[in-house]
Amino acid sequence: MTVSKTRMGQTRYTKFMTLPYFLEAYCDKHLYREKGLAASTVQQYHGSIAKFYKGMESLGFVEKGIEVTEFINRELQEDIKLVEGVKNSLDPFNLYAKYLSPKDFDTLAGHVTKKSARLRKRDEFILRVAYETGCRGSEVVDPDNFSIRRIRSGLKRAEEEQKSEFLYAIKGKGKGSGKVRKISFPTALAKDIMRYVLTFRIPGDIAFGSIQNTSLSSSYPSKLYKECKDAIILNGNATTPNLDLWIRHLQTRTFHGLRHSYATDLANRLRALNESYELLRERMGHVSIDTTRIYINFEILLHGNPEQQNTAMVNPIPAFSEECHDEFTSEEA
Repeated sequence: MTVSKTRMGQTRYTKFMTLPYFLEAYCDKHLYREKGLAASTVQQYHGSIAKFYKGMESLGFVEKGIEVTEFINRELQEDIKLVEGVKNSLDPFNLYAKYLSPKDFDTLAGHVTKKSARLRKRDEFILRVAYETGCRGSEVVDPDNFSIRRIRSGLKRAEEEQKSEFLYAIKGKGKGSGKVRKISFPTALAKDIMRYVLTFRIPGDIAFGSIQNTSLSSSYPSKLYKECKDAIILNGNATTPNLDLWIRHLQTRTFHGLRHSYATDLANRLRALNESYELLRERMGHVSIDTTRIYINFEILLHGNPEQQNTAMVNPIPAFSEECHDEFTSEEA
């Protein structure tokens, strides 16, 4: 369908495009009142429509695009303001933009760009280790942390005891030589890593090293993540899950978000089992439970019901500590 650019045709098209009634009928009446969608969902639809109008404005088909903040239904507007207030209280560091669901992670790992099968599999494991254990990028490529010998030893114990995971000590961030903490290492992940080692006959003891079997730089995981993001944007199509989120959060999503995702998913499992969040604090290596509560509250925002969200908001986190800012604002790019 082509748009006529005659004066009469342009005038008719402009009048149609600037009518606010379409927005009211579709967002307010149809989605909110008739279909009963949540205010947050209606807001996403409204934002998409507003972006469309902005695009038409830039092409000269409308005089002024609809602003995202314009809502006709007062009730809907109030509900959206409430949704935004809850989000700001329970997600002060915008983890929503950084969190990867399992489907999002599969998309990320599926866009590793290395041509060599060995290096491609190595990079997939660098991503998996961070996503499944909560390690920082620099921790994953530290040869003292993930050595073939230590992984093999831990796997052997886990198989003998028929455990689905085993505790594994790593050296993390901290003064001097770093702070030691224990992570939960999935047995299935360890098996896959050892299969990779045997298949490609990895020499030496570095699990995730260069082709020359030397250690990778601490910045390599961040570069890897960016390469994968760029490949998703370049090669994504209508079948790519949540491609719109990858585009929208392109600048926000970083390798450190894999650690955020692990913590959020662990918080979800602990809440479902009604177990102590102290385990989450230990796995993340936090000194203060207040730092851990950022993840706890975000998980409740993501998966909890309104009553659980209200309970979390009643007990706000005190002034953010240096540890908290280090975890959530000093992110690896």
